[in-house]
Amino acid sequence: MTTYDEMDRAAMIALGERINALEFDTVFDLTPEGEIVVERRDLYAPEVFHDEDPQGDVMGYGPDWTPLVGMTNQEGYRGAVMHPSEFIGRGIADLLMYQAQDETQTYAITTVESFDEDDDTVGWAILHYTPKEKA
Repeated sequence: MTTYDEMDRAAMIALGERINALEFDTVFDLTPEGEIVVERRDLYAPEVFHDEDPQGDVMGYGPDWTPLVGMTNQEGYRGAVMHPSEFIGRGIADLLMYQAQDETQTYAITTVESFDEDDDTVGWAILHYTPKEKA
């Protein structure tokens, strides 16, 4: 059984690769041992929209989901929307494992659609599930 403290750089890269292999809109659990469990039948990934207003970022994800922010490498932007060319590497995998080191955590990887009438996909986001009763 591997714990967060025992995971090295290669293990974090491998975890990121396993998460990257998931399809968009997949809800998954990440265990303290670094296992990915995709057998959730009780949750669905919410629709996420990008607000073009400079004061906004993403919306539409619902009260129990929180978008993770500040992980993109886009210059001058620290919001939740990841560029389509970005992927989950060692740094993001490390953050997710850090959150899951004591208790299994639930995430969704979802596309982010434009809020205008074109409804274009502008990128993707990672959402963290925290039910209100646990918050």
